[in-house]
Amino acid sequence: MLEGFDDRGAPRLRPAKRPITLRHLLTHTAGFAQEGMHPDVTRYIQHTGTPSTSTGKLASLRLPLVFDPGERWHYGISLDWVGRAVEAVSGQPLAVYFREHIFAPLGMTDTDYAISTERQSRLVSTHQRVAGVFLTQILPAGDGHALRLYGEFERGIYGALKAA
Repeated sequence: MLEGFDDRGAPRLRPAKRPITLRHLLTHTAGFAQEGMHPDVTRYIQHTGTPSTSTGKLASLRLPLVFDPGERWHYGISLDWVGRAVEAVSGQPLAVYFREHIFAPLGMTDTDYAISTERQSRLVSTHQRVAGVFLTQILPAGDGHALRLYGEFERGIYGALKAA
């Protein structure tokens, strides 16, 4: 667990007080945070040279906890780890598992981890809340972001996209 940084800027780490459970991962209480959403994680990445999660490299998931499992909620890379667990148990890449066991049985033919060029124009814009009230567009529809594959791993459960 990341306790802070020493005078030289090096991370101070200690073991977590308890193991992480699947429940912790699914409820964002495992202790993970996301870079850009927690200043200490961003600082850790900069100091250690850990790749950004946006690179799609497995090494980007090797981040320390920022609190002990079960003690708080924080949005982070927990669902990426759930995706890795599904891959390990099923023996399939996450996108294939979801396609075969969730999307196809439910008739969700326009949902996948990468949207084809033909369906790209049917994507809606991505928005976020600003100042707790307004929504602002952060990714325009059809800008190509959905065609990008993540690399060495799929971005957990929330990585799937749906064409309207």
